[in-house]
Amino acid sequence: MRPVRSNRRGLSEIVGTLFLVLIVVGAATAFAAFVAGYQKQLQAEQQAAHERALESIRVLHLTPTPNGTSGTWGWLNFSLASLDVNPIIVTSISVNDNPVAKYNVSGLNLSTGTFWSQTVLAGGYLSLYPREAFSVNVSTAKGPARSGFYDPNLTLSTSSYLKVELFTYNSNAFTQTFIPPSAVASINYLQTYNGTNITNIPVLDGSSSFQPGNATLVAWIWTVHESAPSVKTWGLSGEKVEMSNLTRGGSYTVGLTVANSDGLLGLLNPALSFVYSG
Repeated sequence: MRPVRSNRRGLSEIVGTLFLVLIVVGAATAFAAFVAGYQKQLQAEQQAAHERALESIRVLHLTPTPNGTSGTWGWLNFSLASLDVNPIIVTSISVNDNPVAKYNVSGLNLSTGTFWSQTVLAGGYLSLYPREAFSVNVSTAKGPARSGFYDPNLTLSTSSYLKVELFTYNSNAFTQTFIPPSAVASINYLQTYNGTNITNIPVLDGSSSFQPGNATLVAWIWTVHESAPSVKTWGLSGEKVEMSNLTRGGSYTVGLTVANSDGLLGLLNPALSFVYSG
């Protein structure tokens, strides 16, 4: 009987050893699979981070259009350009933290040399190819059928900043803020002698107006209102304007609007007043 027990014991040890080997092999295989999966995930994350870092979109120019004399913008038109070597997918656009629901796009096909246009609706996206530039047009007119924003009652003041944000498929956000100018005016006097009398000619001076950022001042528009002895309003333009056309004394109110190279406006507030003695 002893030899039989010895054989059984030896067989049990062999079976146990085999099970141990199988467990070790299984654990090693599972660990190798885990390491491989982790490395694959890590490589995918590194690739995504690399592509995200390469993305670059720039708003080249902004051209807003006023909505009549309401002091608000009716349309916003801005040019986009890709500085990436790979295609970029723009998933959404917002202006002053207000998401855009619909916008029109037009551009030049670099391969065919032809112009193209399309309308991007809510939930849509825009593909921007390497070194490609195009124009985006957004309506800011009020009303569900006219506004390009989710909020149909949104208004954008012509004297306020405009912040354009572009969001991409790679979870990037590109922001560019356009700052309006500040109108500053003064009224000086230029003494002239007409052979008989010395006359003080009012000079409207807007040279102290300033523009923060990279834009520049391009226009000074004056509104002169005569309140007495008659009622009359006329417009003048220029950084400095001599009011040599005044032929009689009276009370006057002067307003100034300055425009920058981005099309944004700065309004003088409050207006200036002066009395001309003639």
